[in-house]
Amino acid sequence: MGRASLQPIITSRPFQLVTCDILGPLNTTERGAKYILVFMCLFTKWVEIFPIENMEASTVANCFIELICRHCFPESLLSDQGRNFESNLFKEVLELLDVHKLRTTPHHPQCDGQTERFNRTLISMLRTFINENQDDWDILLNKLAFAYRTAVHRATGYTPFEMVYGRQPKLPIDLFYENSSDPLELD
Repeated sequence: MGRASLQPIITSRPFQLVTCDILGPLNTTERGAKYILVFMCLFTKWVEIFPIENMEASTVANCFIELICRHCFPESLLSDQGRNFESNLFKEVLELLDVHKLRTTPHHPQCDGQTERFNRTLISMLRTFINENQDDWDILLNKLAFAYRTAVHRATGYTPFEMVYGRQPKLPIDLFYENSSDPLELD
């Protein structure tokens, strides 16, 4: 019997399907963070990034609740099969919130390729801005998330900000060109 072919994951609205992944361990920051918890909406490419001290199910569940408070309940959550995501506590949280749990195949992170690609981008961004002690990365995460959310995503042709809010974000560069009646065009 042959293997089933991989099928693309298709979503039709914001926060219908959210993925999650954990990066680390990294150098412990002055505030005690050692890992990065990443959530990504597959439709909009919007990311939420949390610096966390540990990978315990309760920590992940609390961050998931924060995501819900900001955006809504997703229909489904896709993660790897880590103990934190497969714990009874996390399963109960998802069940109470009526969120369907999806799992990647063991040893095949490409099942969640978009989040894996973002993780590589995030690490590259961190390397550019982190201090020489590499212990300030946790205070950079919101700024880096903002930069990612306001950049045009190749897959959609829009910024994640536009996909979520339905409008262009006002950026610092806009302050410079505020008096200009013509939008800036770059070749």
